[in-house]
Amino acid sequence: GRGLRRLHLPTPSAVAQVAAWPLAARAWADGLRDLPPADLYHACGLGAVVAAHRLASAARGSGRRGAVVYDLIDIFLEANRYPTLPGWRRSFYRRREAGLVHAADLLTTVNDALADDAVVRWRLAERPLVVFNAPSRAELPQGDTDLVRRAAGLPAATRVVAFIGRFVPGRGILEA
Repeated sequence: GRGLRRLHLPTPSAVAQVAAWPLAARAWADGLRDLPPADLYHACGLGAVVAAHRLASAARGSGRRGAVVYDLIDIFLEANRYPTLPGWRRSFYRRREAGLVHAADLLTTVNDALADDAVVRWRLAERPLVVFNAPSRAELPQGDTDLVRRAAGLPAATRVVAFIGRFVPGRGILEA
């Protein structure tokens, strides 16, 4: 173990972890294998697309279409702990991710910037379909609109950041 690390070579346990990546998604797919086969699987994010491809493959084996729509909700390998991993590991993950992207029947994403990034990142012949999946802008009510600050007992000059998501490194909370 230590000798391999000194030589900057992956340890056997690191290689096993990488080969099974993403393990949680594979386990999730195994847990869903008893569902009836479907014609379409919509996967929101990298972990879900691993499960969707496994389920779709089984569905095709039973005579269903088993198409996969991969919703590229973020630049997965640029977030969380992935940028801090050793280069060989990130490279392996990038190749696996690219394979999942190219195997999908349709790619969607939530905005133009992610669609443009996907075209360049994976050398796509076709731009992902942009589906803005948020409610339409609502008009603010008239009158007291400082409800958050009032409920928190904050003065009107205090800046408030609302963050909805996971509080993990690399997700932008510190920048926000």
